[in-house]
Order: sequence, then C-alpha cells, then structure tokens
Amino acid sequence: MGKNNRLINSVKLLAKKNQVDNLNKAADRITPQIYAAMAIALHRTYGFGYERINRAFLESQKIWQAYDGDVDGMVKQCEEETGVTVEFREGSMDQW
Repeated sequence: MGKNNRLINSVKLLAKKNQVDNLNKAADRITPQIYAAMAIALHRTYGFGYERINRAFLESQKIWQAYDGDVDGMVKQCEEETGVTVEFREGSMDQW
C-alpha cells in the first residue's frame, strides 16, 4: 500500500508541475498579444506613437513588479485609479 501511495503522490506532483508549465506557456503566448492589442488601441484611439506607448509599457512593467502576483490588489487599484473594473469569468483560461 505504501508503494501505491508514493506512486499516486508522484503522479499528482507530476500532474501539478505539468499544469503549472502549461499555464506558464499560455501566459508566454498571451502576454505579447495583450501588449500588441494595447499598443494598437493606443495608436488608433489617441494617435500615440512609439515613445508614448513605450512609456506606458514601462509603467505597466513597474506596476506588475510592484504587485508581484497580487492580482486582486492590482485589479482593486485599477478600479480605484481609473474607474475600470476588470472581471474574471470562471473557466476563461480553460482554453489554455
């Protein structure tokens, strides 16, 4: 029975690692798309060029670092500063 438990635990650990790896791969794919979409939107909507878009991206990277994975904190701050509410739908990442 002990051997089976070790095997089951090993399989669960491997599955968890694969899940994290898959999530990281999805983030690596989607992040450039998000930045590209925002750059295009800033250009089309406000006529922003390289300099202003790059400054916005640099500021966004500082914000990412400041919140260090605190998604709820970042979303709350976004709403407080901008009035924009970011919502997550259940299962919205299932496609990744």
